[in-house]
Amino acid sequence: MIIILSNKLLAQQPAYFNFAENQFKGTQIYDVIQNNDLNYWFSTNEGLYFFDYYHFEKIECDKAKSGSVFNFVKDNDGTIYCHNLNNQLFKLTGKTCILFYELEKSESHADISLAIGDDGNLLIGAKKIIVLNKNGKKILQQNTSKHYVSQAFTTKNKTVQYHLHGVDSILSYSNGSFLKQKISVSSVNLHANSLFKFYSINNTSYALDLETKNQYLYNVANLELIKLPKNLTFEKSESIRIYETGKELWIAGTLPGVAMFDNNNILANSIFYYNNYFISDVFKDHEGNILLSTFDKGIIVIPNVHVPDVIDSFEDDPATALYCDTASNLFIGTSKGKLLSFENKLFTQLNKQGKRPIEAIYGNTKNNLLLFDDGLIRAYNRETKKGVDLIEMSLKDVSFKTNNEFYLGTNRGILKSNWDNKNTFANHLVSAMNQRIYSLDYNTKDGFLYAATADGLFVIDANEKNQKITFQNEDVFPNQIVYKDGKIYAYTKKHGL
Repeated sequence: MIIILSNKLLAQQPAYFNFAENQFKGTQIYDVIQNNDLNYWFSTNEGLYFFDYYHFEKIECDKAKSGSVFNFVKDNDGTIYCHNLNNQLFKLTGKTCILFYELEKSESHADISLAIGDDGNLLIGAKKIIVLNKNGKKILQQNTSKHYVSQAFTTKNKTVQYHLHGVDSILSYSNGSFLKQKISVSSVNLHANSLFKFYSINNTSYALDLETKNQYLYNVANLELIKLPKNLTFEKSESIRIYETGKELWIAGTLPGVAMFDNNNILANSIFYYNNYFISDVFKDHEGNILLSTFDKGIIVIPNVHVPDVIDSFEDDPATALYCDTASNLFIGTSKGKLLSFENKLFTQLNKQGKRPIEAIYGNTKNNLLLFDDGLIRAYNRETKKGVDLIEMSLKDVSFKTNNEFYLGTNRGILKSNWDNKNTFANHLVSAMNQRIYSLDYNTKDGFLYAATADGLFVIDANEKNQKITFQNEDVFPNQIVYKDGKIYAYTKKHGL
C-alpha cells in the first residue's frame, strides 16, 4: 500500500495479483521459466512443476539425487537446462526431465552458473568452465587457475563473459573458444577480493563489485568500467541477487521485498516493495507480465510495472467516485463529500467539504464541466476552477444534449440546465416528470430523452410530453440506460438487455 503524505507521492508500488498461492502454500519457489509453447516450469523445494494454464503437474526425474533445481536457462531450440545441489544437470523437454550431465569431483563446486553460448552449446561455470554440446558431451573445458568465476553474463552479441575473482581479467566464450582479456577500470583500484556481477538494463550494461558494492558503467566493446556514484540499495543486504527483465533491474536479498530500477534511476536509492514477501526469483514472461516468486505465498504477478497499486489509502475518507478526463486527469469523490483532483502526483481539493458522499462524477469530453452531488448538486468548471451550486436535490444521472445543454436525473424528477461560458446556468424542472430518476440518456438521432424512473421507463419529446414504454405489456424498470449509435439500451434485472 502507498500512502500520500503532505500531498506528495512518496512511493509507487506496481499493482499486482497473487497466482497459485494455494498450489504453493508452504512451498519455496526457486525459479520460473516459460518454454516455447508458453507453458511454465516452476522449480521448488518440493520438486519440479509444469503448468499448462489449466492445471499443475509434478514432474519427476528418476536419476535425480534431490528434487530441488535452480538456474533455468533456455537455448534457441527451446530446450531448458537446470541443476541441483548435487552437481547434476538436467534437460527439460516437453513434460520430461532427464539427467543431462553430472559434474566430476574435479569439476564440482558449491556455486554453479549456466549459460547458452552463441553456438547453442551449454556452458557450466563451476570449478572449471565446461562446454557441453546438445548431446551432453563435453567438448571443451577451461581451467580458471583456481580463480572463483562470477555468474555468467551474456552480452548483446551472445558472447558469454565471466569475471575472474580478484583479478582485472574477463574470460569470454564465443565461436567455440575462450579468450582471456584485461578489463580497464578508470580512477579506482580493484580490491583484492573484487568479483563483478554484470547486468544490463535496456541494452546498457553495468557492473557491481560484490565486495565493495561499487557500481560501474560497463562498455562491453572495449571492456572498460567507469565508476558511478554508490547506490546504497546494494548495501541493504549482504547477499544480493540481481534479475534482469529487459527495461528493468530487480534487486533482492536476504530481507523481504524487492527493489526495481531502470536507466533513469540506476543511481537512486530505491524503496523495497512487497515487504510482506520474501522474493526468491523475478521473471518476465512472453506476455510481458513480471512474475515474482515467493516463499510460501505463490507468485506475485505484475501486468504493468508503471501502473501503481494504491495511490492513497483513503483510510479516513474512502473514495466513492472516480472520473478521468481526456487529458488523463483523475477526479475523486469521497465519502465525506470532497471533490479531489489528482495531477502530477498531487491531490487538490476542489470544493468545500460536502454534507454527504459523492456517489458519482459526470463530465463531457467537449466541455469543462464536472457535475456531482455532495449534499447539493454542483457544477465545477475545470477551466476557470470555479464551482456553482445548482439545486438542493440528489443527483442520480446526467445526460448531455449539447455541449451547453444537459439533463440532470434527480430524486425529484428531471432538471434541464442551459449553461453559458460565463458560468451561469438557467434551470427548470421538466414538466410531468416528478418521479425518482434512476438513469437517463438523450438520443441525438431522434431527439428524445429516455428516463428510467421509480414508475417505469419513459420517453420524453422536445415538448416535454412523456410516454411510458412497456415490454410484453409490463412496466420496465431499468437499472441503467445508455445511448449508442442511434439506439437506447436498457439493462433490467428481470428481462436482461
